[in-house]
Amino acid sequence: MLFHNIYYGNSLEVLKQIEENSVHLVVTSPPYYNAREYSKYETYKKYLDFMDSIIGLLPRVLVHGGYFCLNSTTINERDKKNNRVTYPIPFDLLTICQKHGFELIWDVIWLKPKYTQALWRSSDFNYRKPYPFELYLNCFHEYIWIMRFGSKKRDIYDSVLEENKIIGKQVEIKGKVKDEKILRYSYREWEMEVATPREEKHSAAYPLSLPVYCIEQFSLKNDTVLDPFLGSGTTTRAAMLLGRNSIGIELNEGYFKLIKTKLIPEQRDIYQFNTDEDLEKKGIFKNIVQFINADFLKETKFEVYINKELIDVELKRKKIEKKEKRVDIVKEKTKQKTLFPNKKEKLL
Repeated sequence: MLFHNIYYGNSLEVLKQIEENSVHLVVTSPPYYNAREYSKYETYKKYLDFMDSIIGLLPRVLVHGGYFCLNSTTINERDKKNNRVTYPIPFDLLTICQKHGFELIWDVIWLKPKYTQALWRSSDFNYRKPYPFELYLNCFHEYIWIMRFGSKKRDIYDSVLEENKIIGKQVEIKGKVKDEKILRYSYREWEMEVATPREEKHSAAYPLSLPVYCIEQFSLKNDTVLDPFLGSGTTTRAAMLLGRNSIGIELNEGYFKLIKTKLIPEQRDIYQFNTDEDLEKKGIFKNIVQFINADFLKETKFEVYINKELIDVELKRKKIEKKEKRVDIVKEKTKQKTLFPNKKEKLL
């Protein structure tokens, strides 16, 4: 049986309530600096001080040798004097992490498809001012720091590693049979779709693939994964699908209700008369999801049953939806070009 404790509250307070040495992996994307409605700070220093306070609480809850996957990106905006300023958030956060005992193991670049971002910033604006020093360079990548707490790895039996062996679909490449998942995981550039605000009901959610990549590579089954900025619940969803326990913290009540919608299916009691052993033989795992400090919810504890095959199905469904969306965009572009041949074309 797996557990998922979702806390409503401020991470600065909730992290102090979590048991010491109870977490094996942290996966999170902190709030952007003044780039979203829920993330406003008077100065960049105050933002970094806040993040320093949060990161400083992680070593207490992490096991020695536990991993920390931190996703962030630089922010470019104009200051009070209208000068363009780029804040090197990932690199400043990395310095803070190293101060608290985290060792950088891998630097990963998350590559986004170019058709997904707000291209008006680097198209319409640049067409109006096509001058040196004036062009706006749009961002189609983010950083993921893969860090370990402490200088030593966890002591793990070979038999346990074998049970957690990463196995994907076998494909033939240049006459040789390769594991498709291992090929994807062998690069430090992860090509992943973005999660749109319309789909996730959240202005800055990351795609399910991101925590899936991190959790499968840097934790074991039945480990506990923590996300101190849970947002719409994507990290917990990935942990459920991969047979891990999880702890999530979210301060926004609206997002907290959204998490419940994402994690709790309507039909959740169809296996209630089966033993845990019988369910596991069928590849079905019982998850207990509990919402803590959430008085605004009528129910706070649920049983959710996850089929081990569901992870591939869900990721494949997302991929198909994105592909269909791209096709629709191209069709609409072609249609508009046919109907209005003289209209100025905008980049998608």
